[in-house]
Amino acid sequence: PDGSFESSPDGSFESSPEVSFWAIYVSLSVGGYFFVRFLSFIALSIRRLHDTNRSGWWLLMILFPIGQIILLIYYLEDSYIGENEYGKNPKE
Repeated sequence: PDGSFESSPDGSFESSPEVSFWAIYVSLSVGGYFFVRFLSFIALSIRRLHDTNRSGWWLLMILFPIGQIILLIYYLEDSYIGENEYGKNPKE
């Protein structure tokens, strides 16, 4: 065997241990990367909503198609002028 998949007499496939290791390693690496990217998206989105004087709970609107359009409009709005309940305007 060359370390690749081998066919059993019953037609099922068995893999060598090194193929399983690399499959697990790549899966965990890619999954970890996307998990970190997802967390950064959440944090930045909530920060931007706070800049426009809105609660981070507005982010749940992303679950609905019309909510995605509303969030896009909120993201493109200018920051709240002055200080709001979430802190100072980052532009000032």
